Amino acid sequence: MSMLQKMAELMEYSHLLDLADECEDPYMRLVYSASFFVSVYYAFQRTWKPFNPILGETYELANHGGLTFIAEQVSHHPPISAGHAENEHFTYDITSKVKTKFLGNSIEIYPLGR
Repeated sequence: MSMLQKMAELMEYSHLLDLADECEDPYMRLVYSASFFVSVYYAFQRTWKPFNPILGETYELANHGGLTFIAEQVSHHPPISAGHAENEHFTYDITSKVKTKFLGNSIEIYPLGR
């Protein structure tokens, strides 16, 4: 899998955001939206490093329950990816930008994107 595919995998449970938008009860809206943001950790179960996409590479996920997602590799060094998802209930933007530091036999990763 490439980093762009991993970004699209975050939209696996996007139907929870649809339910939150349609819900009248503010407490249930909070439950649905919090459930979506917790479900994002499912994508981080696999710990292997994803393939680094080449500059200008795109990935599109179309009609996934009415959701359209597109991502593009906008910089190769440093690796920066940008993604955008939308349907009639919400719009979601994501940027993947990390700074890494190699320290002998360990690595430190600092997420700089949102």
